Amino acid sequence: MKKLIYVTQITLFFLATVLFAQDRSLQGTVTDTNGMPLPGASVVVKNTTVGVVTDFDGNFTIAVPENENLLEVTFMGFKSQEVDITGKSEIT
Repeated sequence: MKKLIYVTQITLFFLATVLFAQDRSLQGTVTDTNGMPLPGASVVVKNTTVGVVTDFDGNFTIAVPENENLLEVTFMGFKSQEVDITGKSEIT
């Protein structure tokens, strides 16, 4: 009986952890000033280790933690840029 209670408590703890760690999905495209896509650009959620690299067409999809609102975009030869994603589900 004690073992069942112990297993139930651990299960509820992990379930609660998963429910509070909600991420939102954000899609976008990284382009230069002429509108040309930048394949291989790095897109990172500011002050985290969450990041992705753009595909051949400059597209990316990233899972952003709910409490984060800044992305940092970097590409070799270009100045890095911070993008505010508050209330957005898609960016260019």
